[in-house]
Amino acid sequence: MYSRQIEVFVQVVEQKSFSKAAEKLFISSTAIMKQINSLEDQIGVTLLNRSNKGISLTPAGKSFYEDAKEIIKLSNQAIQRAKNIMAGNAYVVRIGTSNLNSVKQLDSIWKKISNTYPQINLEVIPFEDNSLSNLEIIKSLGTYLDIIIGPCDSQEWLEYCNTYILGYHQLCCAVPTDHKLAHKKEINLDDLHDEHLIMVEEGNSRSNDQLRKYIEFNHPQIQIKDTYYYYDLEVFNQCEQMGYVLLTLDEWANVHPSLVTIPLNWHGNQVPYGLIYTKKTNESINKFIESIIEVTK
Repeated sequence: MYSRQIEVFVQVVEQKSFSKAAEKLFISSTAIMKQINSLEDQIGVTLLNRSNKGISLTPAGKSFYEDAKEIIKLSNQAIQRAKNIMAGNAYVVRIGTSNLNSVKQLDSIWKKISNTYPQINLEVIPFEDNSLSNLEIIKSLGTYLDIIIGPCDSQEWLEYCNTYILGYHQLCCAVPTDHKLAHKKEINLDDLHDEHLIMVEEGNSRSNDQLRKYIEFNHPQIQIKDTYYYYDLEVFNQCEQMGYVLLTLDEWANVHPSLVTIPLNWHGNQVPYGLIYTKKTNESINKFIESIIEVTK
């Protein structure tokens, strides 16, 4: 368990008051102040500014507050997993879910697994898609997430994780609902002449790189706009706001309500998707992967 002082600190910050935190925790204001003073003494850092106007976080306090919330969350998750095991769920696997890496992709497979292996329990944990921090999420697999499900052709990721391919996504184009191509049932590369096409920058995705090279050689009239290696919702917003075409996947058809997703007439590589999981596997993860392999043979 985490220190009681950490819980007190978080409550003081969130209640913005020693007295309100005391009411929340059913202890005296004096006890609250002693706990905070003791915490600051132990770590040798001033976390809170105190004045007649109230309290505020120091720069160090802001950092400590974010980490403290994570400590509490991880501790609670550890307790819940232990309770699950005591209840007979011998294998607990933490699967992340987000707008672009949805656990729903596992629905049909999970129904088969849960019938055959009822002792496997999934703990679904939401996380935020962020083009700048997605790699950090991959690096941290095994810490608070064990597995995510999504496109797994990133060359950058392979250094930090294992993958198991479940299938392939079709490359598509997303356009605003009022775009001139929005009515089409299928988009050909000729249709994209003189359009701005948003793609991930070169060097990470083999399927994207193959299409890029083909476009550059055979369709130079298409104006490629580079974005980060990994999409987030801001990329979809940019497409809608600028009137651009976004290279996307059929799986992401309903991510943005103001965009229409249309299949791309392209016979090159499709994008593999599947399990992306920590290299530091444990018995629960190994059992889950084994069960996935068994039902998807």
